[in-house]
Amino acid sequence: MVAQPVHHGPDLYPVEGGGIITVATARPETMVGDTGVAVHPDDWRYKDLIGKSVMLPVVHRLVPIVADEAVDRDFGTGAVKVTPGHDVTDYDIGERHHLPILSILHLDGRMNIPEVPELNGMPVADARVRIVEMLRAEGALQKLEPYHHSVGHCDRCGAVIEPMVSAQWWVKMKPLAGPAIGVAENDELRFHPERWREQYLRWMRNIRDWCISRQLWLGHRIPVWTCANGHAVAYVNDPQQCEQCGNRQLTQDPDVLDTWFSSALWPYATLGWPEDTEDLRRYYPTQVLDTAREILYLWVARMVFTGLHFLNAIPFSDVLIHGTVLAADGRRMSKSLGTGVDPLDVIGRYGADATRAWCAYFGTSGQDIRFSEEKIKSYQLFANKLWNATRLLVLKLPPGAPPMPIDESMLEPADTWILGRLSAVTRLVTESFRRFDFGPAIDALYEFAWHEFADDYLELIKPRLQAGDTSTATAQAVAIDVLETTLRLLHPIMPFVSEELWQRLPHEGETIMYASWPLPDETIEDRHLMEEMGHLLDVVREVRNLRHTSDPRARRQPAQVTSPRKLLAEPVGRRYLATLAQLEINGELPEGMPQAVVVVGPTTVRLGLPADGGTEVDRLRGELQKRQREIDTIQAKLSNAQFTAKAPTAVVDRERARLAHAQEAAQRLRGLLGESAELG
Repeated sequence: MVAQPVHHGPDLYPVEGGGIITVATARPETMVGDTGVAVHPDDWRYKDLIGKSVMLPVVHRLVPIVADEAVDRDFGTGAVKVTPGHDVTDYDIGERHHLPILSILHLDGRMNIPEVPELNGMPVADARVRIVEMLRAEGALQKLEPYHHSVGHCDRCGAVIEPMVSAQWWVKMKPLAGPAIGVAENDELRFHPERWREQYLRWMRNIRDWCISRQLWLGHRIPVWTCANGHAVAYVNDPQQCEQCGNRQLTQDPDVLDTWFSSALWPYATLGWPEDTEDLRRYYPTQVLDTAREILYLWVARMVFTGLHFLNAIPFSDVLIHGTVLAADGRRMSKSLGTGVDPLDVIGRYGADATRAWCAYFGTSGQDIRFSEEKIKSYQLFANKLWNATRLLVLKLPPGAPPMPIDESMLEPADTWILGRLSAVTRLVTESFRRFDFGPAIDALYEFAWHEFADDYLELIKPRLQAGDTSTATAQAVAIDVLETTLRLLHPIMPFVSEELWQRLPHEGETIMYASWPLPDETIEDRHLMEEMGHLLDVVREVRNLRHTSDPRARRQPAQVTSPRKLLAEPVGRRYLATLAQLEINGELPEGMPQAVVVVGPTTVRLGLPADGGTEVDRLRGELQKRQREIDTIQAKLSNAQFTAKAPTAVVDRERARLAHAQEAAQRLRGLLGESAELG
């Protein structure tokens, strides 16, 4: 639609029996095709005029005044001209009130109005000017005002599109819509996200007959033939004679089918239908359709009702609606605007798996998403992390080594913990996939594989892998089992790297694609142990955070741990903490040693600092002042109403994230500063 300036003029229509009704229009050239004047039924100004007729200026034709709720009584004069032959809304009004349809345009854009020879054959633009002059001459023009309104234009050539009524072929939809509504109401047909179910049902319940004929060069010819006597009949095969009169002079209709009619047949026509083929029996119906919301009505709904009509079965049971990928600035991707991104370029830089994971994570919520190379790169780094973990585990394995059994009697707490976490992640991923909610599944696999498995568990078992004793085989068997299972869970999202790494691990079968889907094992999920390990890892993270703000020389300093937690009270738990946090845990720190303190729940870790710990207090104070200046600057920017109103949403969100990060860092520094000052 293009905004087009025109002159908007109220015209005076004499009412039959006396009086005048004023009608405003931005399309004076179509008034010669008017067959009525419409007012709102509750508009008190026209209550007494409803049912009467008015004299149409220029053509001097009587047309009725009708009451219709489609009229906006607060717009213009509240009375509108009705031209059913050249306006979609007017066509609907005309149908409701049985108004005749006049076509006052030829296909070449010239006026078709023989009753006014002066206008007949005139181009539309010229007729618009001439009719205003004729209204003025008749005293039927009250005034002219500038007015902008939207006019349809062809997106290819830019020509103005004029609505016209023409003879077309239609499909009666009510009989087809009923079964299609039923399968959605009884959950045979499911939508993800579920809100699209209501959109589908709303369209189906208010469906109108479908115009299936198109005046195009390419497409499936409409299977309708007309004989020399004017009988039009639809045939499946080429007919030899008219079934009504026997005439053998038959001509096929030149129109082609709407492309969406042809597309609606795709799920079964591609499998050999209407023949009863092996492919049709095997592959119809299928299970899942992944598609865009823009074609929910154009394609999805039509595949459903045609499938029910022709094969008595819906073509799929689940419809996954994905969002649209927008440019990084939020605009739609477009070649002409230069906002498009070639996915092959992205795949070349980051890999197909990373690109696929990003699309799966952000594209299945049904919401539009902004393209982000940074997030795609994060999945490329994730794939690298999996490669490194696999290299570590297969380093000492002979080629073609068979799967290794796990001796449960030799499991350490860390082994039981990682197996229990794997079981919990398997359950979450499976449930998320069943809901077609891939984001939580990808999040869980990313966090588990990267942090819990690679950063924590593999670090814990490195000494055992090098020990060469009975614990080595157990650690190796557990680690390989966890990684192999994780790759199977990841395979639907990142198929290439998961297949490649799975082939390098001990495995059974030809390909990961044929491997069974993992199942959770509640018997290995020791809730108490997982809570204990979770707390220990929280302590590790806080100690690691301390290293980001404390002198690196403190990394190898001794530490004192005080905790009532069972695992941290045991030697194995303290060994885990020492390994992951790079600490030397002693009973007590030397008297007078400067300290930095980490407190997590009931656990306290006192980390020894170098002898010149007094400088640590000064350093912490300087860093806190730096953070506070950063916080003040960001807060001043965010409190500026002009900035938050005019800056792009992404920029404002980025500043808010910076503020949260700076405030968190400052809070941690205050805690460390208090302890260091007290103990230094």
